[in-house]
Amino acid sequence: TVLAAGLAYLIARTFSRPVQTLVEATHDMTAGRLDTRVDEVQVQGGELRELAGSFNAMAAELESTIGELQESRRRIVGVQEGVRREIASHLHGRVQARMLVLRTQLARTLRRTDPSPEAEAQINEVIGQLDDLIQNDITALSRRLYPSILRRGLIPALQSLADQFE
Repeated sequence: TVLAAGLAYLIARTFSRPVQTLVEATHDMTAGRLDTRVDEVQVQGGELRELAGSFNAMAAELESTIGELQESRRRIVGVQEGVRREIASHLHGRVQARMLVLRTQLARTLRRTDPSPEAEAQINEVIGQLDDLIQNDITALSRRLYPSILRRGLIPALQSLADQFE
């Protein structure tokens, strides 16, 4: 009976060790260690060796797919930042400059002509609205789209953001 028990223990150990190895590898993958692989040489038995090979193939495919997704995300974020920078530059540059030219032309027209008090009030109202639009909308929107602090790097940008919340 002792011999039978010893033999049963060895047989059970022979089959349970590879299964335990696969379980541990699965836990490692679940914990985010995507480079986890099972040494197929240590796994005995045809089905268990095949299972270990399938696990390794699945792990390699998962690691590759996640790497591709991360690279794709980096590219998307880069393109998004480029578009935001371009829109901010366009707003701050061309749009704001054209509005300033229009404002100057209105002010010059007001000085050169002798408009009625009502027309003068309307022109001054439009000039005020243009000033407000340039200062409070265009400039603010441009800064929100691509804050100038981002040119200094991520750490200064995060510090600036934290300072704004204080």
